[in-house]
Amino acid sequence: MLKTSGRYESLKFPKDANHEDFSEVGLLRDDFILLGSLPSFRARFGVLIHPTVALLRRPFFPRLNVHEVQDTFWMPLERFLDDSVHMSFVVDNKYAVHSFSFEEAHTFGVTALMCIVTAIGVLQKMPSFDIAPMLPASRLAKMSPSELISQVCEYAGQPLATLAKL
Repeated sequence: MLKTSGRYESLKFPKDANHEDFSEVGLLRDDFILLGSLPSFRARFGVLIHPTVALLRRPFFPRLNVHEVQDTFWMPLERFLDDSVHMSFVVDNKYAVHSFSFEEAHTFGVTALMCIVTAIGVLQKMPSFDIAPMLPASRLAKMSPSELISQVCEYAGQPLATLAKL
């Protein structure tokens, strides 16, 4: 499940993040098992993002706070490795902005990148498309999923050793 919010708030993880999960979509701490974290990074406008990966314990039916969340959708992770619905463009010869045009939802930017990295880590599969100019598909073919995630983490400014394992 992905949530899209129009508000930026400072959080003290994990207690405040759990409160945000509940206030935005009705997700209780007992509803999921925390698996780990992706590297923290700054997105547009300097917003610090701390992405986490969790496994739902049971079916979840979001209760959206319409003042904070625009929409949610479900998508199998393997779809974020599918080149047939993937597009990207390079910014400043450094970054690739990824976009997935699914029938159910359009996913792009930071959300798409987090989903790609999560899919690689969880499914232990590599995409056939470039992740970034420094990580073209030809280089990915020679790497393991853990090596790729390590490279993405280092590129985001956090050594893999400081992150919780997926």
